[in-house]
Amino acid sequence: MFPAARWLSRMVAFLLPVMLLLPVPANAHDALIESTPVAGAQVDWHEEAAVSFRFNNEILETAAFIAVLDPEGIEVSTAAAVIAGDTVSRAYMPTTAGTYTASYRVTSSDGHPIDGSITFVHEGRPNADSSTSGADDRGEEADSAAGSDGAAGVEDGDGASSSAVMLRVVTALVLAVLFAWAFKAVRHRRGAS
Repeated sequence: MFPAARWLSRMVAFLLPVMLLLPVPANAHDALIESTPVAGAQVDWHEEAAVSFRFNNEILETAAFIAVLDPEGIEVSTAAAVIAGDTVSRAYMPTTAGTYTASYRVTSSDGHPIDGSITFVHEGRPNADSSTSGADDRGEEADSAAGSDGAAGVEDGDGASSSAVMLRVVTALVLAVLFAWAFKAVRHRRGAS
């Protein structure tokens, strides 16, 4: 056998199993698991309210953004976003009854941006003569107990996984070309002698 072909066939025989045994990165990224209030919730009126988003892992403290928009599209956020482990929250001041939008953009612990938004409905201001029997607090408690229904709008990327797959495909193609070249060289060598 031609020395180059022998060397190449040994390299292919060694590299092919090694390539197949290399681990592929998981395609799981951090994700929103719950919001307060949950998407679509009816929220009782509070002079100062807050929205929060909880993720399945901690988020990077340097890159968190939340904006709360009133029914007219005006931002009503009143303070900076506060990050506590896997949760980011921000206070806002409701202006009128209607549908509010809370948008978030954070950088997850795996370095990928996560963004999305939820909408919820603020009821109107209570009348001055209405009794406050604790009903104002029930809406927010129900919202936080409702679970992950507010996890709509999460955007996931799979850049790390696709690059690993692409590397494997390119490596397999290179090995196939080299193997074909070695096979042709051996056949040509045998035909010439």
